[in-house]
Amino acid sequence: LAIKRAKNTDAARRSRLRKVMKMESLEKQVNDLKVENSELQTRIAVLESEKKGLEEKNLDKDNRIRLLEQQLTEAHERLI
Repeated sequence: LAIKRAKNTDAARRSRLRKVMKMESLEKQVNDLKVENSELQTRIAVLESEKKGLEEKNLDKDNRIRLLEQQLTEAHERLI
């Protein structure tokens, strides 16, 4: 009976140790993922800012093209 209890006590100790190690591993994984998430959020913000700037630049170029096309049409009409 004493041997059986000792084995059971040892098994319970190992089980608790595995549980603690698993929790520590999961906590580390959570922290790593939080850091990665924060970095990705920052990257998203940068890319959205760049996108907005490029969209504005593209809109300016589209407006410039329309203006030049209008001027070209007016010049062509004057020639005719």
